[in-house]
Amino acid sequence: MLLCLLFLGTDLLAQNKSDPTSTSMSTGRGHTTIVRPAAQSVDMLDQDEGAVLVHTALGSHRKSDSRLDCSHLVHAIYSRAGLPYAYASSADLYAGTDSFHRVIQPQAGDLVVWPGHVGVVVSPAEHSFFSKLRSGLGIDFYDGPYWKRRGKPRFLRYEKVNPSGSASSVAQFEGQKKIDHATPKLLAISARIEKPSIPVDPPVILKNPSQDSSNLEFKGSLRIHSKKPSPDQLRTAILSRFDENGEQLRSANVFALAQPLSVVDELKVAKVHFKGDHGWVDVHINVSSSITEGRPDFKKRSEHQRWGISRFDPENWEIALPPESIYIPRDSAAQLFAQQLATLTQTSPSTLAATHQKADLARLLNALLVQ
Repeated sequence: MLLCLLFLGTDLLAQNKSDPTSTSMSTGRGHTTIVRPAAQSVDMLDQDEGAVLVHTALGSHRKSDSRLDCSHLVHAIYSRAGLPYAYASSADLYAGTDSFHRVIQPQAGDLVVWPGHVGVVVSPAEHSFFSKLRSGLGIDFYDGPYWKRRGKPRFLRYEKVNPSGSASSVAQFEGQKKIDHATPKLLAISARIEKPSIPVDPPVILKNPSQDSSNLEFKGSLRIHSKKPSPDQLRTAILSRFDENGEQLRSANVFALAQPLSVVDELKVAKVHFKGDHGWVDVHINVSSSITEGRPDFKKRSEHQRWGISRFDPENWEIALPPESIYIPRDSAAQLFAQQLATLTQTSPSTLAATHQKADLARLLNALLVQ
């Protein structure tokens, strides 16, 4: 009798794990379980539809797409494929939305999402995905070193049932023939090159040993209180957020960040375009120095970026900030590097890594003070 009950319990547990009507996910603020009514069927994207969506994504090398951030790019791709959903930032997608169902094994066309970035899975076998990258629109590998440092991604599959229960438009997929699920020809691929490892001491974590710099999460959006924000209002709000980034980095090791850290000399909001409840912001950023993959870079550069902006409510707009880099103003950077240099000098052991980091911080600080 006991053996029968054991088998019954195991069978029920297996059914519960495979039941697509119940999803358990962690939002970062605790453990949340989303339970769907048994009467509501979950019609998710199948393999043929996912493959069509990938071809739509790989055809997205148009000028307008190159100016979108990652979450607006994904939203545009799904819309063009006939799979609309309410726009959500990568952080919101990671936490969970009504339009996507979290899955363990991805298929082509699913979303791969981190709290600060999102892309479209191209080939699960190759672990490749399409997204907005630092080099532009292209393909990278979510098991590559950079993405591994950003943490474990979540995979989301589109649900063809919206929150009200009515079927979503999938006109693009009706009448489509079965297509080959082999990896499509890639239009742009970033090389998966493993840099040779250099034996060094473990990185020094400043002030707070429990703070893991590689898992720091920066807000992916910025809200502006205005019915129609002006370029000056946007510039002030963006610089204020960049100042907050500097404060957040005080207890972290700036040489162990998942994203590049860029010091902003000048920021200009060149143009703001509104169309209904959406639009874009043209931003020009002059960077004087940066830290990339733990190494200082003193080469100055100018970045021209276009960020998406959406109406949050009648009194507020929300900008989607770029997840690929952390920006801090020049003054904040000087304070940050001086504080971290003092902390390393006073508390760090005499290791090779600590010596190199102190030298790099001194060079970064000197470059800021003498320019």
